[in-house]
Amino acid sequence: VKVRLQTSTIRSTVPTSKKGKIQQQPRAGTLGAFRDIIKAEGVRGLYRGVSAPILAVAPIFATSFWGFDMGGRAVRLVCKTPP
Repeated sequence: VKVRLQTSTIRSTVPTSKKGKIQQQPRAGTLGAFRDIIKAEGVRGLYRGVSAPILAVAPIFATSFWGFDMGGRAVRLVCKTPP
């Protein structure tokens, strides 16, 4: 929902019908965007595009955990404490 609101412009609209004509109406904030996504795409629409950021940060977290483990091993080796 956040990304949809950030990437939409002020003129971003949701079509509504009134007297047979299609009229443009501005999106009603966060809850309106949430409702529109669920209505148009279902609950799965809320998770669209999540896999790419998860795949992007996975190596960063793996490196961070590895570094933390290596740092702990180095401290234990220098201080001569058991694991």
